[in-house]
Amino acid sequence: MKEEKVSLQTCEGMAERTAAFIEARPDWFRSFQIFVGVTGTILAMVSIFIAMGLIDWRPWAPSAFVVVTGALAALDLAVFVATANSDPILRDEYLWNSLLWFLIHSGLMVAALAGMKEDPA
Repeated sequence: MKEEKVSLQTCEGMAERTAAFIEARPDWFRSFQIFVGVTGTILAMVSIFIAMGLIDWRPWAPSAFVVVTGALAALDLAVFVATANSDPILRDEYLWNSLLWFLIHSGLMVAALAGMKEDPA
């Protein structure tokens, strides 16, 4: 506590917030978040390798990038819907982040679609 200059009152507040978060979440939410986390991590890693193909103008890369960013956008949308139908504490924690990531992944997908129409030469 002294190293981070956090008061005892702040620590107690964080502990209460964590306890309220755990108590408020539905039974299915933890396993859903684990599934989303694992799936999102795998898709993100795949997207890095596909992005390398985009840099080298590989012919398969734009369509593969559209697929993987579409999958990430769909995953973000699933998190948004699940969070919107849950407790207010969970909505406060996850709702806007999932909307932001949905917009980012959708924008990347649209950019890749637009890039597919252009000639790389």
